Parts: sequence; structure tokens; C-alpha cells
Amino acid sequence: MRWMVGMLFVVVVGACGDDGGSSGGSTKAAARSADNAARTKDAVATPATGLAAMGQLYADLQIIYQTQQAKQLQQQAGGLEVHTGALSDACVTTAGNTATYTDCSEGPSTFNGSATVNGDAVSFDVTVDVDPSAYNGAITGAGAAGGAKVTLQEVSVRETGALTVTATRLDGTVNATIDLALVVTIPGFGDQPTSESTPITATFALDRDAAGCAIGGTMTVTSGDVTATADYGPACGQVTLR
Repeated sequence: MRWMVGMLFVVVVGACGDDGGSSGGSTKAAARSADNAARTKDAVATPATGLAAMGQLYADLQIIYQTQQAKQLQQQAGGLEVHTGALSDACVTTAGNTATYTDCSEGPSTFNGSATVNGDAVSFDVTVDVDPSAYNGAITGAGAAGGAKVTLQEVSVRETGALTVTATRLDGTVNATIDLALVVTIPGFGDQPTSESTPITATFALDRDAAGCAIGGTMTVTSGDVTATADYGPACGQVTLR
């Protein structure tokens, strides 16, 4: 399972994973997003699979946002990932059509929240809090431009969604917000504490084939004045990002 946490600075901090800053990587991310949005419907039947889909969905929306943001602002955006192992079902309770995650810890990440499935409708509200020390070693020293040092103090991501998944359609909205508290140390200027909250919204309106692959429609990803639209089809796996 992977949850990507993005940090957007004019000073670049290193990027890793999935071609995050390239148009090819963001096109692949858009292709995965349709599949993982649909797989959130598994959140009650197989809770670990559902949560993994939510995590990958957020990671891919972050890739799409970062790529489009870099195009529009002509600056680089760095993404850092926290990789976790397969989530154990021991911290998950199910009651009827709802799965609840309580202090599900994997590596540096702790998950809390719930997902509910009613027929074709799935809704979820999940928060992941990450131990900042998991990032700090990766973004200090050579990873920061101009000799700057970035020290994270708090990392939290909240993802909510309301989707309708049928054999032929995927419709709905996913909202994700990352909250960061950090200190940027710049030689000659000292410590500069700052905080950042980045909301991302994805809206799905997709046609699906018999295998569940997106073959038509769009996904729109927005954050502030940054907008990216993915057009799907007509063939399975065909995605154009604009």
C-alpha cells in the first residue's frame, strides 16, 4: 500500500516513484485512478483491499495534480512516498455494510476512518497520520536545493469519497486534503516555520466495459486554480490528459 504526500515548494525537494513529474507518469496515474476508484467498493468485503485502493487513488491524484501544477506555474513539485506493507484486518471491524479502521498502523502510517457500501454506492472517510521522521531523512542534505533543510513536524491526509460503481458506470467525487507543518532552514536566514494545506478534488463520470475498464467519459482533478482533465477510451487503457 502506498500513500503519497506531496510538498510544493519553489525550492525542490527530491521526488520518487511512478514518474511523478512526467506527463507519461500522470497519464498512467489517470488510468489507475479509474480502476482504484471502482475498487473502493471492496472496502467492506475485503477491507484491506479497499483501503489500499483508497491509498493508491490518492497517490495517483497527487501525481496528476503535481504534473499539471508544474505545467501551469512552470516550477517543479516534489512528491515523497511512504510505503507500507499489506494492512492486517486485525484493526478493522465490520458491522452490516460498514467497515471501520481504528488505529491501523503500518510502518510510519496510522489509519482511522470508515467505509460504507450500499448496493452500488460506496462512501468513505479515512485519515492517515504519518510519523514525520519517515520523511525527514529523505529530504535533508543533498535532497534539498540551495543547501536548504526541510524538517517536517506533522503530516496528515484526509480522503473522503462518494461514488456509484455499476457494471457499466463510475460516477462521483473524491476529496483529499494534505496538511503539513514544517520548518525550512535556509543558510543565512535561519528557521522558517510554515504550514500548508492542499485540497484536491476528483470528479468521475466514466463508462466501463464488461471487464470494468474505463472506455469513455472523463475524470477532472482540481486544486485551487489548477485543473487537469483525463479523457478515457474508446479503447480500454486509452487515456488522454489535458
